Amino acid sequence: MYHCPVTFYLVGLPDEIARIIEDAQPQPSFTHHFTRSDEPEEALTAQASAIFADATGHDAAAWARVFAAHRQATTTVTLIVSHD
Repeated sequence: MYHCPVTFYLVGLPDEIARIIEDAQPQPSFTHHFTRSDEPEEALTAQASAIFADATGHDAAAWARVFAAHRQATTTVTLIVSHD
């Protein structure tokens, strides 16, 4: 049987939202690991399997550049931005 570790990187998310994601139970054969920061960090971006980031009130384009430059080719990035 296979084993698939998934590393989630949560950036700029409010604690209550981050806790909901962290409390999700992994599917069989999967394990979850979580890291958090207030702003993107290159090293954490490079280690992530999936990134959930809320750039509201920040320079969303700069955040996107960090994620694009330092993520793994298979990393999924979900970036939340405001219309402003």
